[in-house]
Amino acid sequence: MFDRYSSTIGRIGGVALLALLATACQPASAVETRGHAIPPASLKDVSLGKTTQADIVAQFGEPDERPPDGSLVYRSTRVRRSGGLWSHEEKVEDESVTFRFENGAVAKICRTRS
Repeated sequence: MFDRYSSTIGRIGGVALLALLATACQPASAVETRGHAIPPASLKDVSLGKTTQADIVAQFGEPDERPPDGSLVYRSTRVRRSGGLWSHEEKVEDESVTFRFENGAVAKICRTRS
């Protein structure tokens, strides 16, 4: 009688182990953004001809770059991570948003993706 129960328990344990391994081997994919992402919706408060450099820094934080022309550049990277037993990362997209100024106010907003 003991042999019959141990055999059943062994089969249940084997099935559970296979299910666990199958789940662990499946790549779980997630996309995350690193850096200063500036979603288009957050630009609604930026007014051409009115918003200053100080306003931009207050809203989005310190820029990644301050070129000599006085513009402010914010960069971000979207990365797809695959999980499972062997994790892997691949770059999905680089993006930069540049605020250009004239007479102390935003004159142009340039968004570049690659």
